Amino acid sequence: LFAEPVGGIGPLGIDEREQKQGYGLAIVQAGAAFLQKRQIDTIVIDWTNLLSFYKKLGFHPWKMYRHYGKEM
Repeated sequence: LFAEPVGGIGPLGIDEREQKQGYGLAIVQAGAAFLQKRQIDTIVIDWTNLLSFYKKLGFHPWKMYRHYGKEM
C-alpha cells in the first residue's frame, strides 16, 4: 500500500488506574520518535477507537473498518 518505509505503533494500553497521567501520550511519542530516528515518517496505528487520543499527536484516520455479521 505504501511506496515508502512504514512503521507501526501498537497495540498498547495503560492500566485504567494509571490513565489520565500522560503515560500513554509519552509512550506513543517515544515510539514515533524512535521510528523517525530510523527515517520512517509514515506511521500506522492499526485498529483503534481512540481517535481523539491519537489526534493529540497529529495522527488521523486513513482507512476505516466495518463490522458485518450474518445470523445463520
